[in-house]
Amino acid sequence: MTAPAELFTAAQIARALGCSKQNIHQRLASSPADDERSIGGNLTKLWRSQSLPAPIFDRLNEIKETHRCRTIADLLVDPPRRAPSQRVSMHRAISVARERGLDVLESAFETLGDIKQLSITQKDYLWTKACDELQLQTEAGEREKKIKRAILKVLIASGLLGADKETIRRNLNRQWKVYSSNGGKLTDRRATRDQRKRLPGEDRNKLIARTIDCGGRESQAFRELRDEGELSAETLARTISNPRRKSHMPASFRREITPEVNRLMPLHRGEKEHELRGPYVPQNYDSVAAGQAMQLDDVTLPVWFWEQDPESPNGIFFGRGQWILAIDLRSRMILGHALHSAPVYNMRIVRSLLLQIHDAYGLPEMLVLERGMWRTAKIIKGDELDISETEQGLREFGIRFQHRTKPRGKIIERVIGLVQNQMERTIGYVGRDERHDRFDRVQEQIRAVLAGRVHPSTHFLNKADWLQQLDKISLRYNRERQEGNLRSSPLESWNANLLPEKTVHLGSHARYLLAHHKKPIKVQPNGIRLAESLGGGLYYNEITGRFAGQRMLAWINPDELEAITLTSLDRRDGPYIVERAEALSAIDASDAELARAGAQISAHNGYARTQYRIIRDQLAARSFRPLLVDRATIELGEKIEAQSAAIRHERQKKARTVRTAQGAVRERGLNVRVDTKNAERAKVAADLIGEVYGDEANQ
Repeated sequence: MTAPAELFTAAQIARALGCSKQNIHQRLASSPADDERSIGGNLTKLWRSQSLPAPIFDRLNEIKETHRCRTIADLLVDPPRRAPSQRVSMHRAISVARERGLDVLESAFETLGDIKQLSITQKDYLWTKACDELQLQTEAGEREKKIKRAILKVLIASGLLGADKETIRRNLNRQWKVYSSNGGKLTDRRATRDQRKRLPGEDRNKLIARTIDCGGRESQAFRELRDEGELSAETLARTISNPRRKSHMPASFRREITPEVNRLMPLHRGEKEHELRGPYVPQNYDSVAAGQAMQLDDVTLPVWFWEQDPESPNGIFFGRGQWILAIDLRSRMILGHALHSAPVYNMRIVRSLLLQIHDAYGLPEMLVLERGMWRTAKIIKGDELDISETEQGLREFGIRFQHRTKPRGKIIERVIGLVQNQMERTIGYVGRDERHDRFDRVQEQIRAVLAGRVHPSTHFLNKADWLQQLDKISLRYNRERQEGNLRSSPLESWNANLLPEKTVHLGSHARYLLAHHKKPIKVQPNGIRLAESLGGGLYYNEITGRFAGQRMLAWINPDELEAITLTSLDRRDGPYIVERAEALSAIDASDAELARAGAQISAHNGYARTQYRIIRDQLAARSFRPLLVDRATIELGEKIEAQSAAIRHERQKKARTVRTAQGAVRERGLNVRVDTKNAERAKVAADLIGEVYGDEANQ
């Protein structure tokens, strides 16, 4: 039930005046209500506008005129939107205090500085200084009422205690009364109110434990314990037995258990979460030069793209892929990036990125990596090797390693966040949390592509275009002034703090050391097969035939997999080039392709044949003695051999007849199955048909 249009609640009057409901109740305490009605299940007092005290009525009339309302009743029924509270202005408050000679208050606002909101302690401090000013001025002979008005103007000008003049005036009188009776001391009782009466220890622990079990939901925990009879009578006496809302819980209970729940919840989730919320060692990068340390990390970007990929279903990769980013640790400058068209990245994409950075900026002294990323990519060694062996390939160039496991040590994540801020206008953007960021139109386009209804080029960027966009975004980030400790653009910071000793650059003659992946490998009898992580493929020629069974050092350039290079493990023997065997079609390979493959196989097998001929004369001598048998045994053997030869001859003759008949049938375009039983007849029939059609053609 709502109030009639001519009767109004204290809440309606408060909304129109822009003050609290408690303020209106206090000011209406001496004005009897015109009616009482049940509103929302509560008995509520109602007043007519004509029955309101003169100060309230006059203020409502002023607001009515300002907002051009027809009557005060219209204003109370549909009040205008409250103007935003007065902006905090320390400079204004200091100026007003100086104009009125209130030195103590002027100094107090200068001490508080440029703050937007007062804490409980700061509010106690401000009220204390206001009372100090009032006492100082009254002891000097000034009238108390006059000084209060001056102090009131300063407090209103600051905006820190609100904008309602009447509320601030009443609070000033109350604070002055406490100040005068308490020897000049003021204390906000909110800071100590919960120390007067606390929950029994057992109930407190039960509430904290149940709240943690409920995932931090305090109301649910309180309700369950209350309904199960787990709380003491002392605690229940401080609660409402039939609250209007099921989630009602005394605020004093919340103030007592919330800090402890917040403190214990991370530990309940796990030791790692607890450590992340705890203290950490602050890091200072001022002593690190630009180019001295580099950090790498991967991220799944919030943009879908596509590219032609024979190994993907339908010959097209469509997804978000993996983006690998490298930054300089001191300047935060993006040194390079790589985009991989797969749900997970491999060492080849990261190795190419390192080579790109080497060519542009040189190698750093230290590489800072997320430990999980290094184990996934296995940058320099194969997937079968552990992390210590993985690092050795780059340690040859003097690079040291650090592994970060906590977010605070991964500055690159801040850079990734800043870069992703510039992607929201990109075609195919789906949000950083695709499950909850509802980009419905893009999701519908994704479903259409995955269902095969449209080609991805209709709605999404291809990989080349997306890489161009990423280049532009990275360039813009590098040139844009950053906030925080940097206070300059990453490019400016790089140039200003570049490593004095310069970065390591291998030059054109030694670049191959970084460009090639070096892997000790055993040459197998059928050649060398690379792991899929290195590009896959089978390699053989006369070199693999020569070193079959031996361990060699394979030099593999993942960007040029047509051939690999072999040297001895000590790098003294070699180099030898070994070509990759081209995979041929299983049914329609050309004669030239087959001849080339055969020559490559012959080259691999040729070394063994040559070596065998060389050593054949050195094999053990062989000498046989004849076995004497009778004449009957010899004749039996000759008969068996003659019969076997006749059978073989007849089988071969039938096979030739079948092949001839099959050729004649195919030539005449007949759909006839030919076997040994009907081969002769099929051949004769095909010849007759040929003669008939041949004669007709001649006529």
